[in-house]
Amino acid sequence: MDMGLLHQRGLAPSNPQVASLDGYAIEIRDRATLVGHAEARVYGIVTGLTHAEIDTLYAEPSVRDYRPEAVVVILGEGRQVPALCYTLPTVTGSHRNTTYAVKLLELAKTLAFPGAYLATLQRLTQEETVSNTGMEKKHDG
Repeated sequence: MDMGLLHQRGLAPSNPQVASLDGYAIEIRDRATLVGHAEARVYGIVTGLTHAEIDTLYAEPSVRDYRPEAVVVILGEGRQVPALCYTLPTVTGSHRNTTYAVKLLELAKTLAFPGAYLATLQRLTQEETVSNTGMEKKHDG
């Protein structure tokens, strides 16, 4: 999560910290989301927002389809904390949004995410046609 973007939208995130999430991979198509993947790990920023701020953030048309998912993230010092992660219920689109992927890679470099994760993001900056086969997100329940 880009703290500058949150501030631009009039939100006041509190206590932002680098965190990792095991069991998920990032997928970038028309939009970006996380998908379950047992061997994967993603990195990002966990921050505090009020319920009203979350409602405001996810009311925007471009992110209205994202749904909260309860997860446990690992902070930089190794402490595990509960968090909400907003993901898309399904991955759609046959082309990758490389413009977004490049911006995400630059942010990840600024935040000094691990090299292996930067390499994953670098691969996602390459334009390619992607198949929906096998990457559909499935929800239990």
